[in-house]
Amino acid sequence: GEVVEAMKNELRASGTSAVEATTPVVAPAPTRAASSVSAALLGKAESVVLQVLAAKTGYETDMIEPDMELETELGIDSIKRVEILSEVQSMLDVEAKDVDALSRTRTVGEVVEAMKNELRSSVAVQVATPLTATVQVATPTAATLSVSSALLEKAESVVLMVLASKTGYETDMIEQDMELETELGIDSIKRVEILSEVQSMLDVEA
Repeated sequence: GEVVEAMKNELRASGTSAVEATTPVVAPAPTRAASSVSAALLGKAESVVLQVLAAKTGYETDMIEPDMELETELGIDSIKRVEILSEVQSMLDVEAKDVDALSRTRTVGEVVEAMKNELRSSVAVQVATPLTATVQVATPTAATLSVSSALLEKAESVVLMVLASKTGYETDMIEQDMELETELGIDSIKRVEILSEVQSMLDVEA
C-alpha cells in the first residue's frame, strides 16, 4: 500500500508540472567546492559496488577482492554485469557517460574505478555550468492540479504487476497491507529494482 501511495504521489507531482507557465529566474551555479569529489563519495562508490556484487553472487563483501575476475571467479556474465552496473548507478544517483568503459570492465577493481570516474565526470559537468543559469519555475494551471483517477488506478495496477513478476505471487494475492520484506521477501536491493521498473512503466521520475 505504501509503495502504491508513493507512486500516486509521484504521479500527482508529475501531473502538476506537466502543463505549466514558466518564469525564468537566475539561480546560482555550483560553487568551486563542488569541483572535487570527496573521498567519502569515492569510498561510497566502492562500498556500493561491493554491496551489489555480494547481493548478486552470494559472496560476503569482505570475500570480494579488487583483482577478482567478474566472469571466471564470480560467475558474472555480460547480462548480469549490465544489471549490476545499472543498479550501482541507481544507488549512486549517477548516469554513466562512458558506457563502453563500463562494459569493458573485467575485474571488481575495474568496476570500482569506472564508477569513481563516472562520479568525477558528473561533478565536473556540474561545475562547468555558467555562473548564472535560467531555471524554469513551474506555475501550474488549474487543469494540471488534479491527476485523473484513471492514472492513479494505473499506478496501483503497475505496482501490483511488477511485484507479482518479482515475487511469483498472483496480483490478486497481493494485499495493500502486506509487508514488502517479511511477507513478500523483497529486500532493499530488490525494492530499488521494483521502484525503478514502476517509475519507468509509469514514465515518471521520483
